[in-house]
Amino acid sequence: MKRLLGLVLLLAVACAPGLLPVSASAERGVAPPAPITGRIWDYVGRTYEAGVGVQVWDEPGGTLLGSTTTGSDGSFSVARNPEILIGGPTFVRVISNGRVQGGWIGGGYVQFGPDFADEVADGTSLGRINATPAYIRGRVVNARTGRPVRGVDVALLRAGDNRLVRTARTNAEGVFALRPFVGEDFNLRVDGRAVGYERGFRACNAQVVATIGQACGSPIGAIGRVFLQRR
Repeated sequence: MKRLLGLVLLLAVACAPGLLPVSASAERGVAPPAPITGRIWDYVGRTYEAGVGVQVWDEPGGTLLGSTTTGSDGSFSVARNPEILIGGPTFVRVISNGRVQGGWIGGGYVQFGPDFADEVADGTSLGRINATPAYIRGRVVNARTGRPVRGVDVALLRAGDNRLVRTARTNAEGVFALRPFVGEDFNLRVDGRAVGYERGFRACNAQVVATIGQACGSPIGAIGRVFLQRR
């Protein structure tokens, strides 16, 4: 009986007002911040992107206030930590999932840098956010027959300084994929000499030309076929 009475008294004391732990925001009577919502969209591949990190910051390079990951339909809902007091709006950062590039949300797009980031208030619905692909995928084919060419080396070169960014080799279907990368100004070098084809750079008409001066900046995302001539 004494043991039972002691247990009842212990529970009564533990549940007394002011004795249970209370969050700082609840103690101040501050309502939890409403979440910022939206959906991440690959505007080239026209797909909603799962597995993309989304973060809320007080300012670019400042304090991280909250984070989440997009669901299978590309949607996210993220709120800042109510225990961190800040004044004014926040900024939303996107972390690459290897298929779309990261950056800061501004003007309905994922911007490469913070200079064009929008200030975002609690509870804002951002709608569909356009993200730039972090891949180039295509197929190398025989320019005369249209058949896929296996074993062709494809290199992604940064426009301007021609610095090598990524390399890939075509498979049995002639398909190659270059990813991930940051940016959107690139040239493609295609080298089929190991399998009896030419070496050169992708032109605007998807043919291969001899010099980079004749080349055309490569689109990003799915670029279709690249036509290669036999030597």
